[in-house]
Amino acid sequence: MRISETVGGQDKHAETALASAVEGQEHHGIRRRRPVWVAAVMLAASVIIILVILAGVLYFADFSPGAVYGSVDAVEVSEDVSQSKYCSERHIVPHSSWSLRPQRQRLQLAHPTPYVVVKHTAGGRCFGLSDCTPVLQAIQELHWQKYQQPEISYNFLIDSSGNIYEGRGWNGTNTSKGFVLRCNVDVALIGNYVEHNVTRQMSSALRWLLDEGVRSGMLAPDYRLLAHNQVKNTLSPGRWALMEIADWPHRCRWNCDTGVLCIRPADGDDSSGL
Repeated sequence: MRISETVGGQDKHAETALASAVEGQEHHGIRRRRPVWVAAVMLAASVIIILVILAGVLYFADFSPGAVYGSVDAVEVSEDVSQSKYCSERHIVPHSSWSLRPQRQRLQLAHPTPYVVVKHTAGGRCFGLSDCTPVLQAIQELHWQKYQQPEISYNFLIDSSGNIYEGRGWNGTNTSKGFVLRCNVDVALIGNYVEHNVTRQMSSALRWLLDEGVRSGMLAPDYRLLAHNQVKNTLSPGRWALMEIADWPHRCRWNCDTGVLCIRPADGDDSSGL
């Protein structure tokens, strides 16, 4: 009898121990599964936070060519001159705002002018009036001292922020020779566009200037748009500028010297062929 009770007690004790072990294993299994569940929740929350941050960055980002081509081509915002987009109101920074000398002209450009020649200055870039003033003055001084020019040799210049600066303006002849001699408007992109891409702001400003020239009667409605290397053996305006204007309206590539009525000033020649 005692043996039976002992065996029965041992069986009950074994069953209790087994149940406790199973329960412990289940309990430990729950504990093992809990970190996986928590990690999944944390991962999902992290993904949501990253998506929210990315959406904010995309919303406020400025997708300029500078952003695409890296910080080397980043465009700074001018504090001095309006950064209006193409087809919005713009104004041309007058010669008196940057030059230390009064504007000087020798020969008056006839209108409507049949050619536009796009060049680059081949030097450093600048952004806005305060940044560009010393650059413009240095170019003006170079043209004065080295080439005996009475004025900076370009009709207009455009900086990387899309600001347009008056050089000789619509009325003064420039230094381009060849078949466009004293019969074109010179527009210089400030910078070296063999090395750098043309910014969106710069391209927009050039388009606006050309349209404004036609609207105001300064440019012929059928003017021909040329690159500097078409009238002189030069790298100007650079491969990036050539790519930018490649398919623009009025772009002329062949036989650009034929079929154009060009009224040239009768006397004098201040053209050094820059």
